[in-house]
Amino acid sequence: MAGPEERYDERHPGARDIALVIEVADLSLVLDRGAKLRMYALNRLPSYWIVNIPNSRVEVYTEPRAGRIPTYLHSIEFARDSKVPVVLRGKSIGEVAVNDFLR
Repeated sequence: MAGPEERYDERHPGARDIALVIEVADLSLVLDRGAKLRMYALNRLPSYWIVNIPNSRVEVYTEPRAGRIPTYLHSIEFARDSKVPVVLRGKSIGEVAVNDFLR
């Protein structure tokens, strides 16, 4: 969430406050790739990750398009033993090993 934690004492964070959403998907993979992906794109959340447990990978979706059929214009998958770059609001802040999600 953007800004100091106290900002959310009186309200929940909105779409403008969120730079990254990470869903961990095992049985919910269809929902996460479908309805949730469309909802996040509709609200223009800049980056959406799915930790895909069954296939041992992390799916990264960026460049939301909110139009008639909301979606993300760019997606890439990262397999075990690779690292996912963490980019928040256009700034690279590090990377996370896929293996760290799949222990």
